[in-house]
Amino acid sequence: MQKASRSQLKLIRQLLREKTMRDKTGLFVAEGLKIVSDIVAKSFEIDHLIASNDFLKSKKGDRVVAALEQKKVPVCSASAIDFEKISSLRAPEGVLAAVKKNASPEPIEKAEEKPLLVLCDTIQDPGNLGTIIRTSVAFGASGILLAGETADIYNPKVVRASAGAILDIPVYDCPVLELDRLKETGYVLMAGQAVGGSRAKGLEGMKGLKTPIIIAFGSEGQGISEVVAKKADGFFFIPMTGEVESLNVTAAAAITIYELTRGADFFDL
Repeated sequence: MQKASRSQLKLIRQLLREKTMRDKTGLFVAEGLKIVSDIVAKSFEIDHLIASNDFLKSKKGDRVVAALEQKKVPVCSASAIDFEKISSLRAPEGVLAAVKKNASPEPIEKAEEKPLLVLCDTIQDPGNLGTIIRTSVAFGASGILLAGETADIYNPKVVRASAGAILDIPVYDCPVLELDRLKETGYVLMAGQAVGGSRAKGLEGMKGLKTPIIIAFGSEGQGISEVVAKKADGFFFIPMTGEVESLNVTAAAAITIYELTRGADFFDL
């Protein structure tokens, strides 16, 4: 085992802070024992791991190092001070990995192959985006679409909020032309609203839609963008009985995805 070099420590700092470096290298950082352990268990490709000396002396460290040695992944040590300098956490756990991004998924050719896509429309809060991705994986959505000024899925806050689930689901960039193409293949685009309007269905009304569907969730402050709204085939809302104007986008996404995926008939294409 080698001591982490200055260049390796610098690279980790850049990957945590700069999207341009993540794009250039094709790497991102997963930090924390749970996420790193999950990535190791799922056999995603790790470029190298850096761990503090204290972590490496622990039983947990022994298990992680043994698993990586079997996979011939380089493991580098760092002092507690050096590790704290590169960490993105207030209370570092002493382990992080530089992980290779997923390859860009092939364009969707047949809507029936992926019956439920979740469109994140200018969702800029990394924590919210990560939570939506984790929810999508948990309830069996087929893929994630990123539109507008949505946060980078490899941002460390997205990675943490998703619990590493960004590697478990296809993620597609979705400019306007791609949205048009997807609709041409047979998708129905339904956009979420905070409250019902003249064109909006209550969520229970969505259960009758048996065609492949894209459900769109908008930004935390502005909701669905005008561009996506113009493309929508319809709108939906979540009926509420309490004195609350709207739900956080992560709560709205969780309720909607769960409701749509729990009925097997929805996937009867």
